[in-house]
Amino acid sequence: MIVFICVLILSFNGFAQNEFLEASIDNSCNVKPAQINIPSGKTASSFQLISLIAGNNCYSGAKFTEKGFLIKNASGYMIYRYQINEEGQIYEPNGSLKDFKLSSGIYYLYVDGGTGAYVKLKFHTI
Repeated sequence: MIVFICVLILSFNGFAQNEFLEASIDNSCNVKPAQINIPSGKTASSFQLISLIAGNNCYSGAKFTEKGFLIKNASGYMIYRYQINEEGQIYEPNGSLKDFKLSSGIYYLYVDGGTGAYVKLKFHTI
């Protein structure tokens, strides 16, 4: 019985694992990106937007009407952008978020906006 349980646990290691990322801009307007580490031999996929808040302008305090986020590779090159305008229209110039994939490597998630801006993403690694 114990051997069966061990084999079952080991077999689940190849399945997708849910992961969450959070990036923000704090009350002092300091950007707080999230580092994304995709291990060698793994792929990140099935991205879902959980929460996106634009926050307020760091100087005037005015609320932003558009919101978005971007993902950059370790060299600082933007590889994905997601934006929503004030009418709720979504702009994804790099393709759909649900179809977006990351191969192994280090990436960074940034949220657009000002103080109080926040983004939370869910994805799977397999």
